Amino acid sequence: MWSCPVCKRKFNKEDQRHTCSTKDVGELFINRSDELVLLYDALASVIGNWDNVQIRAATHSVVFSVGRAFLVLKPMKDQLDLKIYLNEELERELFFKVNKYYGRFQCQIRLQNEWQMTDEFLDLVRLSYNEALQEPKFAYRRKRRRRRLP
Repeated sequence: MWSCPVCKRKFNKEDQRHTCSTKDVGELFINRSDELVLLYDALASVIGNWDNVQIRAATHSVVFSVGRAFLVLKPMKDQLDLKIYLNEELERELFFKVNKYYGRFQCQIRLQNEWQMTDEFLDLVRLSYNEALQEPKFAYRRKRRRRRLP
């Protein structure tokens, strides 16, 4: 496992391309409702207790990862926009939107309070977590450009 020397984030791949952020999670919840803060606290207390979970603030979101992101949470005005990443497409009423994302499926969920954090929701996050723990089923590789000789 590789750690970025600047932001100290840990990655499965050495020299993983990323954006360093030294932001604190609390900064993302400034001027947000108490319900959203309580929802985030409930999520972080449950998911943060799973093995090897790292919780980091990015520029506009909170990333939950195990060397590979499995949940990205973005505080909005009156709700949290959550994205989980799955290897197979699933149809659930809980999903606001589903997109193909580098050979996987990005499933978007929106929650407004901690009472919406149902067993179905936590089971889907756990599935995303378990898939992130395993060796990537679909590897995204950037094509390297070959330099042309004069």
